[in-house]
Amino acid sequence: MSQRRLSARSFTLLFLVAILLLVVLDAFGFGKPFRSLTSAIINPIQEASASMAAGIQSWFQPKGVTGDLQFQVAQLEEERNSLLVENAELRSLLRDQASANEQSQLLSTKNLRFQVTRVIGRSLDPSAQIIIINRGQSSGVFVGQVVVVEDGIVIGRVSSTTSNTAQVLLVTDRRSKISVEVQNEFNSPGIVIGERGLALRLTTVPQDEPIEFGQSIVTAGLEAGVPRGLLIGTVGDVSSTATNLFQSASIRYPVSLDRLQLVSVVQGPSTDEE
Repeated sequence: MSQRRLSARSFTLLFLVAILLLVVLDAFGFGKPFRSLTSAIINPIQEASASMAAGIQSWFQPKGVTGDLQFQVAQLEEERNSLLVENAELRSLLRDQASANEQSQLLSTKNLRFQVTRVIGRSLDPSAQIIIINRGQSSGVFVGQVVVVEDGIVIGRVSSTTSNTAQVLLVTDRRSKISVEVQNEFNSPGIVIGERGLALRLTTVPQDEPIEFGQSIVTAGLEAGVPRGLLIGTVGDVSSTATNLFQSASIRYPVSLDRLQLVSVVQGPSTDEE
C-alpha cells in the first residue's frame, strides 16, 4: 500500500515537473514543438478552474439579487426625481403667493381694485417692449389700465386685450408716455417716456421748478385708468439749460423688467371709494 502511494506521489510530482518544464521551454522560445501538447494539457485545466470559480461565485450570490437591487435603485431614483419636481413646484408656488400677497396688501392700502395676473409671454417684435398676461376682458382687464409690481411700482399700461389675455406696453417702450409729477415743493409736472427699450426719461418739467437727484416720481392721475400717486422711479441726472423752457432728467428705475412673473392690473378705486 505504501509503495502504491509512493508511486502515485512520484507520478504526480513528475507530471507537475513536466508541465513546468514545458512552460519554461515555451517562455524561452524552445517550446514550439511541444505547444500543441502544452495546450492540450493546460487548456482543460484552465477551463475547469474557470468553471469552478463561476460555480463558487453563483453559490455564494443568491439568485435574483442583482436584478432586485437594480429595480430598487431605479425606483428610488424615480421617487427622488418626483420629489425634486414637487419641491420646485412648491417653492415656486410659495414665492408667487408671497409676491401676490405683497402686491395685494399695498394696493389695498391705496383703496384700489386690482387683478393679479401671470406673465405668459413677450412680443416677438424685438423693437417692442410688450409682455402678455393671462387675464383679459372676461376678468375686467381693459385697454389703458396701469400695471404694477412689488410695492406698486408702475411697469406699463394695457395696450390690447382679448377675452382671456392682454398685452402690456412696458414703460421702457419708446411709444410709452405717462403723465407724472415730481414729489417736491412744487409737485412739478412732467412726462415719463421710454428710451429705446432700455431706460426711462423725465421730460417737459418747467424750468423754474427745480428738481433734484433722488426725488420720487409718481403718476399724476391725468390719464383714464391711471390713479394718482403710483411710483415710477426717482430723479437721476438732471439736464437743465437756462435758455430752454423745460428741463429733463434720467430716471432711476427700481425694478428689472426682464424677469417679470406676477403683475397686478389696477382696475380703479375700491368699492368704498366709488
